[in-house]
Amino acid sequence: MDNSTENLSGLDKVRTDIDRINDRIVELLAERMKLAEIVVEEKRKTGLPIVNKEREEKIIRSVREKARTYDIDEDYIEEIFRSIIRHTIEWENRNYDTEHV
Repeated sequence: MDNSTENLSGLDKVRTDIDRINDRIVELLAERMKLAEIVVEEKRKTGLPIVNKEREEKIIRSVREKARTYDIDEDYIEEIFRSIIRHTIEWENRNYDTEHV
């Protein structure tokens, strides 16, 4: 077996591992959205607004700190989480039924 075949085999293994991690990320995001459904229900019951800037900034500070722990670019992690938060807020806005407040 030549080196290019051995490298491809190693590359395939790494790509399989990356695919597995991608699957886990999607599963975790789905789990997070299910929790967002509970949050919407609680906000409906209590009349709380969808947007909570204080909570958002607490999340951002927390994930930036976690990124430092893992030696990952903090700005990259912040960008990802701001996107997740933005999507969640948009979803909550579409699903927040003000009739029940």
